[in-house]
Amino acid sequence: MAKTTPIKKHRAYGLFAIAAAIYTLGVVAFSTWSYFEHRAILLAHIDESLINATHATEQIIGRIFIECAVEFETVHEPGHAANQAELDRFAEACRFDAIGAIAIKGTNLWTLVVGIDRNGTPHPANALFQAPILSGELAAILRSVATPGNDRIRMQSLRHEKYGSLRVAVRYEPIGTQSGYALVVARNIGYMDGLMRAQVFHKIANGVFLLVMAFPLIALYTRARVKSSRQLAALNERLQQDVEMQKKREAELKDAIHDLERFTSVAVGREGRIIELKAEVNTLLEQANRTKRYKVDHIE
Repeated sequence: MAKTTPIKKHRAYGLFAIAAAIYTLGVVAFSTWSYFEHRAILLAHIDESLINATHATEQIIGRIFIECAVEFETVHEPGHAANQAELDRFAEACRFDAIGAIAIKGTNLWTLVVGIDRNGTPHPANALFQAPILSGELAAILRSVATPGNDRIRMQSLRHEKYGSLRVAVRYEPIGTQSGYALVVARNIGYMDGLMRAQVFHKIANGVFLLVMAFPLIALYTRARVKSSRQLAALNERLQQDVEMQKKREAELKDAIHDLERFTSVAVGREGRIIELKAEVNTLLEQANRTKRYKVDHIE
């Protein structure tokens, strides 16, 4: 009897585990790609709004006011107060954390006027436009855009230790060869990253939920497959037994046929010999003028 190989359940569940792992990795990869894709799209819209805000800031303050302030290195106090109020209202209405104008004259940088969104506290404007910040990363950006030959519009992401992620738009307008002014608009984008991460986790959770919902179906399918494999193995074993039994019967039949052929050969030879002897007896009786005892028609 042939020995059958037992069906291993862990093989089917192992394949399911591999498929589930690949599916989970696919969900994570797609969610990550979707996060960066949507983030780039949202960031492009934010950048467009920030650039437009620099033009609006210039219109609110007035080019003449800015040029006079840069040229004489001072600001007109009544005009400064009015511009401050207008910029505060503009920042509050458009949800910009800070907007303002910065004078650039040679290597010197100083703030002309700044507006902040006063609905929330604290605001990054106070830190963004202070001298330590101007002498740091923002100052480097301002000097870069003020350098001839460089782009006059710069979009930059800044990471502030207190105020989080800021997206800053800087647009530089020259006044002569050694001076000019930069219009700066800043907006916190930390909320955007939080929303996008929440969306990624939501997609991953949906993918895992679908996987969990599919698990009973896959388990039932795997169980049915294992059961059918066992039944098929049992049928194969039974068929193998039938084949072996048939072969055994064929061998026994061949032996019986061989014995029958030997018996037939012996029986036919004996019968021929008897007929020959009967013929000889009849011949002897005929020579003795006696009646034949046996009736023999013919001998082959």
